[in-house]
Amino acid sequence: MTQYGAFGYCLSVPDSLPLYLPPPGADTRGEIRIEFGSCRQWVSHCSGTFPERIGRVGYGRFVLDGESYICIDIPDVARYTLHERQRILIDPYYPTRLSEIALYLTGFVLSFVAHSPGSLVFHGSAVCGTSGAQLLLGAQGAGKSTTAAALSLHGYRVICDDSIPVEICSGSLVAYAGIPRPKLLPDAIRKLFPHKDKSFFAWDGVDKYHVDVEPGPSSASVSGIIVLEPADNTFLFTEVRGANKVAALKTHLQLLRGIDDAGQSLSALISVASAVPVRRLIRPAGQECLDEVVAAVSGVLDAPMEEVRT
Repeated sequence: MTQYGAFGYCLSVPDSLPLYLPPPGADTRGEIRIEFGSCRQWVSHCSGTFPERIGRVGYGRFVLDGESYICIDIPDVARYTLHERQRILIDPYYPTRLSEIALYLTGFVLSFVAHSPGSLVFHGSAVCGTSGAQLLLGAQGAGKSTTAAALSLHGYRVICDDSIPVEICSGSLVAYAGIPRPKLLPDAIRKLFPHKDKSFFAWDGVDKYHVDVEPGPSSASVSGIIVLEPADNTFLFTEVRGANKVAALKTHLQLLRGIDDAGQSLSALISVASAVPVRRLIRPAGQECLDEVVAAVSGVLDAPMEEVRT
């Protein structure tokens, strides 16, 4: 078995299934064993039907013999069964297609691990500096992953990209490492990493490539949240206040129907909005201003904690 780190957990994975993930950190939330085996008993228990769907992927939470589990069916690839965040069982449709099995495991299935009671999951990137971690949120194409990758070239550590699991712990907001490999389009790769060879990148199975930047810690205290917003001919870095903080964050919250409790998630979101400052970084759409964005975010990442929170 080979050990990797993702979403704050240590993953023990068969050697035959290499994953594009870093080794586990020193302080993990626990171990998850990933094994190959038959999911037939769980699939037959739910009559082969899945109550929820994301595109062609079916999933659902079920209870068998008093134990809760989540079953995910990815047609032509595999069925994955998650047991209480302690074990993931993989039942391949075609055992020889290991690269596809690994792609869906890291790019989709592991995100279900982050949706645990008491946690919230945001769509974005998280980068760590001297003042703690900053979450970079925004709509698709806002530049979250590109900004995180650019910051890594300035010595900052990427904690996670795409899915960010967070929790309120003793009054502080904590982000756990997810998949600390930013996904970039080819044009961003050519700009930021023009001299890297192909071993530095890994295809995500769609249209982007993971880049092998230096990963951050397995968890970090969050000092603030930045929402990236493209606009027309405007560059503005401003703080969001009051009830607008919840509205600004709610758009970027990841909720899995049938897995997450909407009421509990809203209550947790209000706590998150109260715990840290939220800023909006508006930049001109379609214009080359990555350096200005990196400079603005770097200023927050390098500021003393007491200045970041004021």
